[in-house]
Amino acid sequence: MSGSAYRVTWQPGSLGSTHQQPYFLPPFSRVPAHQIIWDGRKLADVPFIEWSGLEEFNHQPLGVGPYVVREWVYGEKIILDANPHYFRGAPLTPHIVIKFMEHDQALRSLLDGEVDVLDWETIGPQDIEDYQMMQAQAEGKVRLVLLPSATWEHVDFALFLK
Repeated sequence: MSGSAYRVTWQPGSLGSTHQQPYFLPPFSRVPAHQIIWDGRKLADVPFIEWSGLEEFNHQPLGVGPYVVREWVYGEKIILDANPHYFRGAPLTPHIVIKFMEHDQALRSLLDGEVDVLDWETIGPQDIEDYQMMQAQAEGKVRLVLLPSATWEHVDFALFLK
């Protein structure tokens, strides 16, 4: 690892150092204390309670991951660029564009080759038939990938009440 990186090993049951931090976040909830916000204050001088309303947090986030936000057009798209400072090096995909579309437009854009990926929350079971997705897959226009869900749906009935 480089001189600016470190490794964290979570132990079973660990909640992090503050017990308020979710297990899936690194143990730092990184924010740059030296960042100057819109009113000229350093972030270190801004009470935590104000952070959720800051433009710098909500619409111009600083990232430590593989991508950073280049452009955000509300209701239309978010463009992400590879983070040149990412500690693991540049990701294989230099740009990602996330588009926000109506259901029908998203499916048509997929079939027309304008969109690369749609998730199974966008493509419903009825869409497979209505948009002839199986035929489109046979023609090489799309590739359908069924991924198992981490969601376990069930109904419990208390049939043996005394």
